[in-house]
Amino acid sequence: MTLIDSAAQSARWVQKPFGNTRGFNPNWWVGSAKSPAVWCSVTDAAMGEVARAQVKTRSLVGVAYPTRRVPVGGATEIHLLEVREDLRRGCRGIGRAVVAMLEEAFPGPLLALSLDATSDGFWRRLGWNEHDHEDAAGRRAEGARPPANLFESVRS
Repeated sequence: MTLIDSAAQSARWVQKPFGNTRGFNPNWWVGSAKSPAVWCSVTDAAMGEVARAQVKTRSLVGVAYPTRRVPVGGATEIHLLEVREDLRRGCRGIGRAVVAMLEEAFPGPLLALSLDATSDGFWRRLGWNEHDHEDAAGRRAEGARPPANLFESVRS
């Protein structure tokens, strides 16, 4: 697999470098986004494009997570990560391989906000440290979905 990334943009709205490709969520990859961001496409010679990621460097996300100390210069945030739909859950290890590539390509600490229980499980299986949002316990007590969990690479 090869990691291809775009150059970080200035702090303005820019067009994402992806088209509407079957197997990837168009709401994530088509349209515009606030920069700075780096977009990554992971390809395999036999399977074509297998995964995508959007990374934000110097992210200050995490202030609402009391068990996490936000570093002065921020962290590298894996804002979005998606393995092509037909390649998920096949024990191929594509998601794990992409995260390893991102850990090598970007400065730590790396972190990710989990969007749902499926992605919670993914980050837990990687062994990343999990941080609850400050409102999580209250939301659970009310029977509502708590804010996203924050996961941080153990290599941080």
